[in-house]
Amino acid sequence: VASAGVVMTTNLLFVCGLLFAASTDLGPFALAERSQGLVLLSAFLLVAVYISLQVFLFTRELRALGSARDEWRARAKTDPLTGVFNRAAFFEALQASDPVGGPRCLALVDIDHFKRVNDTHGHAVGDQALRAVADALSAGVRGGDVVARLGGEEFCILFDICDLAAGERAAEKLRRAIAALETPIE
Repeated sequence: VASAGVVMTTNLLFVCGLLFAASTDLGPFALAERSQGLVLLSAFLLVAVYISLQVFLFTRELRALGSARDEWRARAKTDPLTGVFNRAAFFEALQASDPVGGPRCLALVDIDHFKRVNDTHGHAVGDQALRAVADALSAGVRGGDVVARLGGEEFCILFDICDLAAGERAAEKLRRAIAALETPIE
């Protein structure tokens, strides 16, 4: 997409060239009657400004559409309840991970007795618990790691460039952080 500023600047330079041509009786605007040449030049300038404005508006619309497309792509990869990646985005990240870059570890997280929380306190409290666990997992991983909700109360973490011992330590740290969570019942 061409920058609207570049288009406007190009048109301005073009118009300046036409004005020079008209003022020196050169070019397509050098008519026998100077007033006819000025009318023709004015009409041409109006068309040039109109086209520039249309290009500017079209460019702005394309940018807005691109932003909306990017937002929808991000939404398609995000679990709406917890804000972490969803199952599809997780498997996409897993397939895209580079095995040559170093070892990886995978941790599966299942919230114990979650059905009982939903049955006893209701789904709103269960949703609070899911969000709290997702937040704790996200806060406890590094930038290249991937946290995703696979469904229900199951989460998965892909630890990037991480050997088994480091993966075990990271998973245990996350387990302790989740065990320490207290979700107030509202």
